[in-house]
Parts: sequence; structure tokens; C-alpha cells
Amino acid sequence: MLHRSVYLVAGAPLTDAVWLQAATLATGGPASHRSAAHLFGLIDSPPSRPEITIDATGSVRAPFILHRSGDLLSRDRTSVNGVATTNATRTLIDLGSVVRSDTLETALERALLARVTTLDRLLRRFFELAAKGRPGIAAMRALLVERDPTLAAAESDLETLLFKILRDGGLPAPMRQFEVMVAGHIFRLDAAYPQLMIFIEGDGFGVHSSRGSFERDRSLNRRSTLGAQRNRHR
Repeated sequence: MLHRSVYLVAGAPLTDAVWLQAATLATGGPASHRSAAHLFGLIDSPPSRPEITIDATGSVRAPFILHRSGDLLSRDRTSVNGVATTNATRTLIDLGSVVRSDTLETALERALLARVTTLDRLLRRFFELAAKGRPGIAAMRALLVERDPTLAAAESDLETLLFKILRDGGLPAPMRQFEVMVAGHIFRLDAAYPQLMIFIEGDGFGVHSSRGSFERDRSLNRRSTLGAQRNRHR
């Protein structure tokens, strides 16, 4: 028996996903906040205990991180790999109450890139939930105010960090994934101020499978930048 009235078939593997599913069955509520974000791949690590949202009037007592909500609608719910969870839109709004702003921004960019939500969907649900004093609302509001809806989603966590550094430095938002053509090949640059002929790439060895791959990418970036400069002066 995993929890009251929740059993595991003998011999079945007891994974993190099974523990989380057992928590949703024991409480009747979906995984939420960091547990839901981890299920969607929006954060890298789950919380120390399953994080579950239950009804505001519920009397559940369990060894989990419980959040009570009176505005969790059926459309806020979905499932991932058989685990009942809040959907990505609701998860992002809730997540702001339990993580730092930089973690929330990374989660937002990951969600947009994976297309598990959209800015339009997020904005609509945000304004429905943005009651005064609601936990996490201020953090999400700050991100939505700052983010240009015409910008493409960041394609890596490193890009998200790059844009945050530029923003914190008081610089205007650059164009993301800007395309240039060099010798018949199209290159995409992480960030660009085309009129100023300034291109910025966020590079880390960790995203490359080998040193050779990393060096080849550096060579391509130099070619794309030089090609753009030549085109500019013609």
C-alpha cells in the first residue's frame, strides 16, 4: 500500500512518476506547480515531495505539498503519461509562487518552444486568475509585460539567460533567431540588432556532442557574421 486506498501491484517499479500518480489518486487532485512543471519538462528537477492542488474546501491530510484552490477549472486539467496534472498554462501561472523569477522565465520559454501553451492562451488565463494578492501573479505579470509577443521562443536555456542579461543591462530587445544567407547557406543567429550590424550568439560546450562539433559551429558563426558584413557594405 502506497497511501490509504492506493496500492501498487507486486513487482511493479516504484518510480518518481508512480509516486506522483499515487499522490494524485490519494488526494483526488492533479499534480501542480513544480511537480507539473517537471512532468512537462519545464524545470529539470521535481520538488522534494509531490506537489498537488486540491479543492479549497477539501480536508485532505497527506505528506505532500498541498495547494488549495477554488478556481481550478476542468479546462485547467490534463494528463501527462497517465498522471493527472494541471495543464501547462495553469502550471506556469502557479509556478511563479514557488520558484525564482529566472526559473519561471526559463520555464516560460521552454513551454513556448515545446508549444504546450501559447502567449495568447497564457494571457487570457492570467487575466482570469489575476486577483489581488494571488501568489505568483506578480512574477508572471512582470514576464508578460516585458516579453514582446512577436519574438520567437528562445531555443535553449542559454539563450534565455542571454536575453535576460541584455534586458537587465537596459538594452532594447534584439531580434531572435535572425536569418542571414552566406554562400547560399542560411544561418540563424541567436540575437541580432540588424541595423547596427551587431549579432550575438550564446554558446556553451554542454549543448554540443563533441569538441569538434563545438568548433565547427564557431567556424559557421564566423562565416555568417563576415558574410553579413560583406552584404552590408555592397
